[in-house]
Amino acid sequence: MLKTKILAVGFFFLVFLAIPKSAFAAGWCFCSTDLSKAKTDTAFDLTKANRQCSSISSAEACQAIKAVNTDWDKCEFFNSGADNGEQACKDALTVWDKNKDATQRAAITFSRDTGGWTSVFIPTCALDDALPPDSPCRNVSIFVQLLINVARYLFGIVGALALLFFIYGGFTMILSGGSAEKTKKGTQIIVAAVIGLAITFSAYLLVSFLGESLGVQTQFLL
Repeated sequence: MLKTKILAVGFFFLVFLAIPKSAFAAGWCFCSTDLSKAKTDTAFDLTKANRQCSSISSAEACQAIKAVNTDWDKCEFFNSGADNGEQACKDALTVWDKNKDATQRAAITFSRDTGGWTSVFIPTCALDDALPPDSPCRNVSIFVQLLINVARYLFGIVGALALLFFIYGGFTMILSGGSAEKTKKGTQIIVAAVIGLAITFSAYLLVSFLGESLGVQTQFLL
């Protein structure tokens, strides 16, 4: 009986050693486009930048994805933790999305066709002579988003003016010197500024809600 147990233990030990190391190295692979190209390459189309998280067998297999797929500039392998790196991969994806949004908001790209500067108000694809099938400008929602961008820009200006009047009203009350007339004037200015801020904020939320309800693409969000 003892001999049988020893043989069984030895058999399982040999099986354990025979299993390839890659079987224990399963994890998650995060591949993405290098967003820094938007700052150095005028031909770089930020709207085509992409990323993905996928389950993978090993770090070597993760790097192989980058080698065979030209869409990815870099691939990173995660296999730590009880979930074999799944959450770490999702966190990297979230960070990439935030960086892309920040890049889009700050993007001012040089237009080769017009020789001028095109901001996020007007996407560069709108200036192309021809629109390829995958062009985002073929989606009618881009025009709705353009109007939403203009509205949000105006809301920012109105909100800033309302804030200035709020401060002005406060100084008017402070410097009233006990004058009932100046105190009343300052109060009226503050009330009007608060109402203006409330209306502007409500309009901003309404426009954002309408954009999401209509299924407008957010890639040209201001």
